[in-house]
Amino acid sequence: MSKYRLNFMLFVTFLLLTNSVSARILISPVNLDIAPGSQFTALRLINQSDNEINFQVRVVDWETNEISKAIILSPVIATLAPAQEQVIRIINRSGKASTANQSLYRLIVDELPSARGDDKVRSTLELRMRYALPLTVGGPDMHINRGMKPEKLEKIWQGKLDVTVGDNQISIKNKNPGVARISKLSVFEPEQESEEIYGGLLGYVLGNSESTFPLDYKRAQVSTLKMNVNGAYIVVPVTDRRR
Repeated sequence: MSKYRLNFMLFVTFLLLTNSVSARILISPVNLDIAPGSQFTALRLINQSDNEINFQVRVVDWETNEISKAIILSPVIATLAPAQEQVIRIINRSGKASTANQSLYRLIVDELPSARGDDKVRSTLELRMRYALPLTVGGPDMHINRGMKPEKLEKIWQGKLDVTVGDNQISIKNKNPGVARISKLSVFEPEQESEEIYGGLLGYVLGNSESTFPLDYKRAQVSTLKMNVNGAYIVVPVTDRRR
């Protein structure tokens, strides 16, 4: 009976929420930022598996998803032996980031296929992972990652988000010039116990823009939500337009 080589390539994309989502590669930090006055930052990768891992990195524009030439990465392709660490330098091509201008990108780490001898016939299940991380360049200090205290962030973001709940979706309009990272939504009513409706990362809303996200919630009426915005919890009124 002849043998057949079975090659399955499984592509999985993660928007990382913690520093150790994958059992194969430890990635840190998961929220990349080139702060005003700086030109670069760095990403650290550690191979936690028992096998050699090949990978490549690239940066795409947040909105168009096209490869960006505004950011320089070094190296762009590398191989990690088990327990080996690799630091990726991330450089803003135009120079030091400024407070006046903010750009948002996705840094993507793709695992590459491992080298296999053509003379060997084997059945394999090859799992290749993709990691997508937000990269912010410049802009105003509106995030806890830049040393901002939650109390100050609350004042910065309070009243700056317009939230509308529709059928199976939620729209958020950001009236601040900086990017808003939205997570951990719960229904908030005075003198009532909060009810969580989304426990993880909902998504990002660019400065002075609006984004819509899927959200399936069946509560009869929602008037107020509590959400985590860039590391601080704020309470926002809601326009409920569900039918």
